[in-house]
Amino acid sequence: MEVLGGIDILVSNVAIQHPENWRVVSREHFDEQLTVNFRSAFELIQLVAPAMLARKWGRIVTIGSVQEAKPHPDMVVYSALKAAQTLLVQNLAKQFAPHGVTVNNLAPGVIGTERSFARMADPEYLEKVLSWIPSGRIGQPEDCAGAALLLCSDAGRYITGQSLFVDGGMSL
Repeated sequence: MEVLGGIDILVSNVAIQHPENWRVVSREHFDEQLTVNFRSAFELIQLVAPAMLARKWGRIVTIGSVQEAKPHPDMVVYSALKAAQTLLVQNLAKQFAPHGVTVNNLAPGVIGTERSFARMADPEYLEKVLSWIPSGRIGQPEDCAGAALLLCSDAGRYITGQSLFVDGGMSL
């Protein structure tokens, strides 16, 4: 932060998933998901928010998941932690809003990224997933870009404490 002179915008975009039945989730997989999917966002906010609050301007966006609203049965830990992240966002948004700092969550649905390519390569699974999405298609990274730009700009200055779903309607 000394080199950059402070951070105006934080986008916490880290995630790890271990798709497995809740009965077999290991302590290692649980702790890894807790650290990556929740603790990292919290610690990054702890690091950058004090300077934002002092400057009376800042944008914080966490990247959540449609699973906070529509959890996949084999991702119980992941979906629970993404929901917890949204509650963190809501809590901090109330505290930071009087100081000109917005805190929001962007919740993508199924997006065509390297992480999803392997699972979507199975035509049967892809058909099942598409049946969950009212728009009938897998999203692209660009579909999230506009929402992120809105939340990080002055155009989004009156939006705080929200979870914005970019999911083709999957969260409905």
